[in-house]
Amino acid sequence: MLGIAGGILPVLLLGLIAGSLSGCASSCTGNPATDNYFCAQRNMGAYQNQLSQKQQTTENLQDENVQLQRQNQDLAAQQKALGQQVDKVSAELRTLDTDLKKMDARVQTARKNAAVNQQKLTQASRELQRVQDQTKLAQTDTNSTQAQRQAELDRLKKRYAALEADIDSIMQGN
Repeated sequence: MLGIAGGILPVLLLGLIAGSLSGCASSCTGNPATDNYFCAQRNMGAYQNQLSQKQQTTENLQDENVQLQRQNQDLAAQQKALGQQVDKVSAELRTLDTDLKKMDARVQTARKNAAVNQQKLTQASRELQRVQDQTKLAQTDTNSTQAQRQAELDRLKKRYAALEADIDSIMQGN
């Protein structure tokens, strides 16, 4: 009986090992956390390739993140500079509006002076009112680009300077 058992036992063990090995082929998932020892041993190269690919993807994403952070910093600096330009133009428009109000007060005072040409003064007053209105529009304009706002400010300053020269000339009786 021992002879039969001695002959069967190796065959059974060999069958179990073969069954385990054949079962490994069908149960290997490629995930070292869930694969059995034999699958893990056999797939060690594949696991290493997966790990290398994941490390490379991680490095690429980190590089992209650094690039995006730099772009974000650049954009923040540009936005800050643009905000400062907007503030500067807004301040200049407020100053121009104040100057126009002072000029209007001068015109109102000159209306009481009979020596001043009232017809020319009325024309200058109308032009002054138009420049004041356009200045107020420029102050509230949020749809224009910064370059457009700056161009409008420059244009209004020129009109102000010309108007100031005209009013000075009228006041002097020319």
